[in-house]
Amino acid sequence: MFGKNKNSELSQDIMTFKNALEEVRFTPEVEHDTELIKMFDEAIDKAENGEAVQTIYARLYYQIIQYIQTHHFKAPKPVSDFIHGTTASVTSGLTSVPVSWNTVH
Repeated sequence: MFGKNKNSELSQDIMTFKNALEEVRFTPEVEHDTELIKMFDEAIDKAENGEAVQTIYARLYYQIIQYIQTHHFKAPKPVSDFIHGTTASVTSGLTSVPVSWNTVH
């Protein structure tokens, strides 16, 4: 569904998500925080390797929530906007990523 196609090229979903990650990662507010740099770099690397968007999304969201809790419920504005999907960019925000939670009945 998401990931690499037969030609080992990244799918459009992965590329859109990767671009959104990079947009936040390279903001000045994130550039000065080693914890956030590590989180976003790991997520970008996983996207480049074709890992499923849902898997990257879930892990990064969890890491960001933990970051916010350990930093007295504060995060740089680009990170906060990213997890709430309120940035000006259409491709930004975890809420804009197509995530389906399929269950087997």
